[in-house]
Amino acid sequence: MFKKEDLMNFKAMFVIASLILTTACSSPYKRSIPEGYTGPTAHILDTIEMDGKSKADFFYISKINGNRVKNAFSETYKYTEGRGMHMYPVQHSREVPTFQNSFKIIGRTGYAAPIQALTGTVYEVKGIVNFTPEKDKTYQVKGSLTETSSSVWIEDTVTKKIMDKKIQINGSAELGFFSK
Repeated sequence: MFKKEDLMNFKAMFVIASLILTTACSSPYKRSIPEGYTGPTAHILDTIEMDGKSKADFFYISKINGNRVKNAFSETYKYTEGRGMHMYPVQHSREVPTFQNSFKIIGRTGYAAPIQALTGTVYEVKGIVNFTPEKDKTYQVKGSLTETSSSVWIEDTVTKKIMDKKIQINGSAELGFFSK
């Protein structure tokens, strides 16, 4: 049988372990521009394509040079959480430095409520594109998510030129139940 002191020690160890795991597993968002950078910048927009009041396709940057950054998907979910079956889209954009950057881009179906994602179809396509944004230019993450083909890319908003490459899956990009 446990003594009262053993139970108290166990509770204290559990709390400490929980705090360590929570801190270690959470990865805070980084700035899209490195600390101290004062050079020229470009602008990149995420895209949200709504499909009704509770579903949307998101095309966004999740990481820049390996660092997690805020995006339309994460900000929409943060704002929509606890508001029922209606999604409240939050457009997001960021300034980026004009040197060679690596961008992890994602196209993903999103729903207002987690139960909708579990019972609905979720498509996802993701990959890395590398390019040097030009000073004062605006770029946009674009894409398409369908049953037969899904893709995501970054394009110049004026010329519509695709930067680096298009990330594409021919066939279904539907996520399985445990991947949603």
